[in-house]
Amino acid sequence: MKNRTITWTQSMWRLFFLIERSCKLREPVLFVGDTGGGKTTICQLLSDYKELRLHILNCHQYTETSDFLGGFFPVRDRSKLVTEYENQVNQLKCSEILAPFGQDIDLSADIGRAEVLIKSIEEILEKYKNDSVIGVLEQIRNNMVMLYQKWRAIFVWQDGPLVEAMRAGNITPTTCRNLKILRLVDSNS
Repeated sequence: MKNRTITWTQSMWRLFFLIERSCKLREPVLFVGDTGGGKTTICQLLSDYKELRLHILNCHQYTETSDFLGGFFPVRDRSKLVTEYENQVNQLKCSEILAPFGQDIDLSADIGRAEVLIKSIEEILEKYKNDSVIGVLEQIRNNMVMLYQKWRAIFVWQDGPLVEAMRAGNITPTTCRNLKILRLVDSNS
C-alpha cells in the first residue's frame, strides 16, 4: 500500500479522519457503498498509518459465524505433538533434574504412557515444594500435560480472523456483497 499513489480528495480526508477517530474511541464502523468506492483502501491506509495488521473478511451467502469467530477443527499433525513430548522427556534426562530426588521414574518417551510420568513428577513436586529446581520441573510437567491433552483431543479450538484481530488490537474490515448477508452475520453474533 505504501508504494501506491492515492488521490486524497476532500471526502477521502474526511472519511479517513472519521474512521481514525472511531478507532481511537474503539467504535465499530459500517461502510456501505459501491464496489471500487475506496472502502477497503481507506482501511489499508489507516492500517499503514497506525502500523497495525489488517485482517480483511469477505462475506458471501455461505458465510457462517465460525468464519469470523473461529471454531473446533480436527487435530492435525499429531506426530509433531509426539516429537515435542519426546523433547520434554529428553530435556528431563539430559538435565538430570530428577537425580537429587533419588526417585526411580520411568522416563518413557511414549506419549501414550504420559499419565504415569506426569503423576510421578507431580508426586515429586508435592514432596519437595521448596526445592530450587522445582520451577524448572514444574514447567516441564506443564508442557507435558498440555502436549498430552492436545494429543488425546479429537478437536482443537482455532481462533477466527476477527478474534485474532481483536486480541492484537488490529483493524478488521468486513466486506459484504449485500446487506441481507450483513444482517445474517450480525444476527448470528
